[in-house]
Amino acid sequence: GLYDQGKITRYGLKKLGLKLSDLKKVTLRYEVAGNKKGEKQLVEETTYRTGRFFVFTTGQNEKSALYNYARMIETQVGDKVYGMLPVPEGTGGRFSFATPVGMLAMGITADANKGETAKSRIEEVLRAVADAREEVLSGGVEGDAVVPFAIARANYIAESEHGLQTLAVYPFSNLMQEFSNLMLQLSTESLQENGQGQNILALVGPARNHSVVNGWVNGPRDKIVAFIQVGKFNQQKDGLITGGRIFGGDLTSLEGLRQSDVQNASLEGTLEDMIEKGIPAYKITIPELTPYYLAKLIAYFQHEVAIEGQLRGLRSSADKEGLYVDLTYLQSAVEGYKNKTRAHLAILKDFDLTIAHGKIIEGLESSI
Repeated sequence: GLYDQGKITRYGLKKLGLKLSDLKKVTLRYEVAGNKKGEKQLVEETTYRTGRFFVFTTGQNEKSALYNYARMIETQVGDKVYGMLPVPEGTGGRFSFATPVGMLAMGITADANKGETAKSRIEEVLRAVADAREEVLSGGVEGDAVVPFAIARANYIAESEHGLQTLAVYPFSNLMQEFSNLMLQLSTESLQENGQGQNILALVGPARNHSVVNGWVNGPRDKIVAFIQVGKFNQQKDGLITGGRIFGGDLTSLEGLRQSDVQNASLEGTLEDMIEKGIPAYKITIPELTPYYLAKLIAYFQHEVAIEGQLRGLRSSADKEGLYVDLTYLQSAVEGYKNKTRAHLAILKDFDLTIAHGKIIEGLESSI
């Protein structure tokens, strides 16, 4: 969509629990180091810059309404578009993490207190994506040690040979809930779109342990669990547990440990219990939750889906030149609902919507 740059900045900061004023303070300290005259000038420049526009578009061509709108701003209004961030042609949204649009979130959340800039943060993320790609390309046929190959083989064998129709994606960090949701999107839009692949349970631990483990242990044995562990947490937010000596009970055994110790112990205990009870599971550990390792994990799973698509034979028949289309990257199932939606919109345009909505409301009131 079309967004004011200031709104985008505020949205990114809100995710971090900050305000736009915090960004200004950080920027001023970092850029002008307390120069009063410089502070005033920079505030004015920041206010001016946040009045410009960003335009996100799925393609830089006239099929895109946003592309056309950007050109209109430049030619008719005379204002320069601050930035057009495209998703490259042929790249589905689920694979757009490393595109200019995906990198915007990385840039605006750079932490100046850690010495980060938008440029350094984005470069770090792109280096992780490149490293993951290099690992995959160097994996070869016997690439089990390469994470994407190992995951793809485990998931494929779990379903094709053991009938395990569900993959539970289970990171033990509340900050990684959206990663689970990304895996849901990657798998359903790439594999199930083509009539194959597992159902994805997008979870986060240990919050879901008490509910889902009951189902895994005593329910249908149709699942494989992918545990994702964060080795090291932010020390400033990783609280030390106290009170055991005063209150006793279970706190006694936790006295002096950090919250991350308890969380990782819970993961290891849950994993061991799954294995002992015959529930297939595997664990992926990232050293710490930094932009580099999170980006590399996302890249791993994007490659995993592509590899699994090849294992499942998701490709078209070869043409005369021996070339084929990789079906993992295509989407057609969604066209049905889109066309139906357009048809309903066309019908609505023929009605007086005020009267139509009034009749709907009257119907609801009478039924109540």
